[in-house]
Amino acid sequence: MLDQVCQLARNAGDAIMQVYDGTKPMDVVSKADNSPVTAADIAAHTVIMDGLRTLTPDIPVLSEEDPPGWEVRQHWQRYWLVDPLDGTKEFIKRNGEFTVNIALIDHGKPILGVVYAPVMNVMYSAAEGKAWKEECGVRKQIQVRDARPPLVVISRSHADAELKEYLQQLGRTSDHVHRLFAEILPGGGRTGAAVPALRTNEYLGHRRWTCCGRSCRSARSRLAG
Repeated sequence: MLDQVCQLARNAGDAIMQVYDGTKPMDVVSKADNSPVTAADIAAHTVIMDGLRTLTPDIPVLSEEDPPGWEVRQHWQRYWLVDPLDGTKEFIKRNGEFTVNIALIDHGKPILGVVYAPVMNVMYSAAEGKAWKEECGVRKQIQVRDARPPLVVISRSHADAELKEYLQQLGRTSDHVHRLFAEILPGGGRTGAAVPALRTNEYLGHRRWTCCGRSCRSARSRLAG
């Protein structure tokens, strides 16, 4: 099933890129929480929802763009957790730092995860104790390795005063952290797509959608928020 989910993420990425490259209008609007949503978010959401319903019709889907209420999902034991476009603010800025995130959750734990960076055409996936990176059509298995010294990653768009204070306590600065993008796959709006980040010890400021594809136990970073 992992291969099908990877292809689904790639299809969603194709839909996103049609907006990113100007083929289709961006149509930016604000959600109730004032966070932005674009035509690309909705297009990717539609691609993924249709694909997952066909692939696994009996497994419900929790997507950032259309989350069912708690009363509906509180008893879900297995479900898909999706962020169709993680990094909408980065997408709007057209800096390439956004991803498609898809994870299968079973009893509160991710058992399959996919993160796809459309601009770079890089796919990270993990399941059944193994993880892979696919780039330029070449797929290689990757391994977790400890970071020395520890790395802390924050988002370009979500760094608030509280996070900056915490960084100071760690002896880090936001400028220092941003330079790490040269070493780590640029993440979505909340940056994580340092997925295999595997080299990242802490990611500050994550949300449910952010960690969905990245925290599959096969190979993951430690998320702190």
